[in-house]
Amino acid sequence: MITKRIRIKNIESHEDTVLELHPGVNMITGPSDVGKSTIIKCMYLLAFDRPLGKGYVSYWAKDGGIYLDTETLSISKIKGSQNVLKINGRKTDKEEVQSVLGITRNNFLVQGQPHFMLSWSPGERASYLNEITNLSIIDSATKKAKGFVKHFNSMSETQREALKLYKEELESYADIEDMEVEVSSLERMAEQHKAIEKEIQQILSLLYSLDDIESEIAELSKMDLAAQKKQIEEMLLLFKQAEEIEEEESEIEDLLHDLQTIEHQQETAESDLKGLRIKLDKLMPKRCPLCGK
Repeated sequence: MITKRIRIKNIESHEDTVLELHPGVNMITGPSDVGKSTIIKCMYLLAFDRPLGKGYVSYWAKDGGIYLDTETLSISKIKGSQNVLKINGRKTDKEEVQSVLGITRNNFLVQGQPHFMLSWSPGERASYLNEITNLSIIDSATKKAKGFVKHFNSMSETQREALKLYKEELESYADIEDMEVEVSSLERMAEQHKAIEKEIQQILSLLYSLDDIESEIAELSKMDLAAQKKQIEEMLLLFKQAEEIEEEESEIEDLLHDLQTIEHQQETAESDLKGLRIKLDKLMPKRCPLCGK
């Protein structure tokens, strides 16, 4: 995030100072005791809220203020009778400011402090470099990768052993093609066997039917043929009589139909005659024109 402007008001020697910064490196120069270090102190105060109390506030003022503007944010710090830190007018804490500005304590070196890293022990320098370059992540990833490689190598060896066993087992099935031919032959034989069983069932059914027929013939042979002939003749006579009765019933039905027709015609004639009489009565005068009766 790029800092565009810093305003320092009532902090040490700065009554109201505004610094317009440019992208990249900015250099602040000037004679001693004009407030160059104070600018760095104000940045540190803004990010870490140190020192506490009214430290750094000018003797002539009750409160001091530090205002920093970036491309998107405005951060302000009021110090003195009140201690308020805001981002875009909203109260916040130093942790959020450090996060949005991307600032740590290692970004600051003020007068009186030892030179950066030169006074550190080898272990401290290694720890710091490891922290900022994420070497610990690389080491962890390398260890995990080695572990994965070792695990995969172990799995590969196990799989090779299993593959060897599978190949040996597969060799025991070398004659499987011959077995398939035999199975096909057995399947055809099974189908033929089913067809033969079906034919045998049909033959048995015919034999059972033949036995039934022979039994019926034997029963018929035991019966008196003369008596059967007489019964047949009586039945034929009855059939003949039944036919004659049917013919007579048909003639009677025809006669009944003719009778109904004649009755209908008679009713029609009587109706017509009645009508003619009514017409005649209307046409004939009540007295005879000839005799006067």
